[in-house]
Amino acid sequence: MAIPHPATWVHLLALTALCPSLVSAERTGAAKKRKFLYAQDAPIAEAFDCRVRTIENVRQRFVLQGLDAALERAKRHTPPTQKLLDGEQEAQIIAMRLGKPPVGYANWTLRLLAEKVVERRIT
Repeated sequence: MAIPHPATWVHLLALTALCPSLVSAERTGAAKKRKFLYAQDAPIAEAFDCRVRTIENVRQRFVLQGLDAALERAKRHTPPTQKLLDGEQEAQIIAMRLGKPPVGYANWTLRLLAEKVVERRIT
């Protein structure tokens, strides 16, 4: 299926915004409305190769925050976690894991690997 033009995407969102009763889940018949929206969202999700929930989230951002928020990616609430090891340390651990296990062990276990990392002061 061909990807719709962005104007079509905005048009679909605008139609939903003009009919807020379709989005509202507080009123009676909410289950029917959700089914109706899902039936409309499934082809859109297929066209954009994403999940129906993504379409629902974009629609919600459009209704609550406007067009600019709907077209922009959601901002992270927390900064990304920094790595604990650098590339060289990772390489040392991988090399150790790919090598033979210590005498008395048939295989590497996560606990054994952690002990050897501490013992060799790789971190």
